[in-house]
Amino acid sequence: MLYLYNYQTIVRFTQEVNTHFIKLRCLPCENHCQHLVQEDFILHPDMKLIEGLDTFNNRIITGSSLDPHDSLAYISSGIVDLDEYRIPAESAEPYYSVETTKTTYCKEMDAVRVDNYDDKWLTAWTLCTELNKQMTYEPNTTNMNTSAAEAFRSRRGVCQDYAHILIALCRHNGIPARYVNGFIAGEGETHAWVEVFVENAENGNEWRALDPTHGNYVDYGYIKLAHGRDADDCTVSRGIYTGMALQQTEIRVIVNKI
Repeated sequence: MLYLYNYQTIVRFTQEVNTHFIKLRCLPCENHCQHLVQEDFILHPDMKLIEGLDTFNNRIITGSSLDPHDSLAYISSGIVDLDEYRIPAESAEPYYSVETTKTTYCKEMDAVRVDNYDDKWLTAWTLCTELNKQMTYEPNTTNMNTSAAEAFRSRRGVCQDYAHILIALCRHNGIPARYVNGFIAGEGETHAWVEVFVENAENGNEWRALDPTHGNYVDYGYIKLAHGRDADDCTVSRGIYTGMALQQTEIRVIVNKI
């Protein structure tokens, strides 16, 4: 299935800044179930750009500018061909089974109860649906630094929080899990979901995906950008600059099936 995506970001500064360095993960990845048909990237102001890979094999763009400017804007757009969301893998790296600061399990999460299934995929799916029932999606109740434990205790949060909590639950139940961000149809911003490692699957070991925010199994329509142990490993944009300016960021994402 073909999907058209358009990701736009504009950052406005209250005064000119300079010596500006950026790191972006706004380019869709290429994997077993996601293939790039066309892609375009535009950035203003002009910067010296280098494309590469990070520690987790995610595509990154790094850039720098020494010239004064009062805004930064970039557009990542193109067409991807999506198959059913399954990513073959021989094994999962050990760090996808270890807690991080943002994915630490807490006693209150015992409220998300599941039967002791032998099937890890069924366990992960049940955790996803039960978590979705107990949480309320409510923007502006958490921030980028909120941990899974903090969000779960309040039972409120956004997609990042839902993903962190499900990762904590999966790892606590012996299931390797990783954080994923990207685009989905109908979302005005980037979205976050979770990949879990399934051993001895019908077609071999593989990563499958769950979306705890919507309480569903991921099959089609999810365009993946990057993955990591938690959100800190795969931020879409990060930057540093010289100056006393404050900044305001606007993001718009459009995804349509062709």
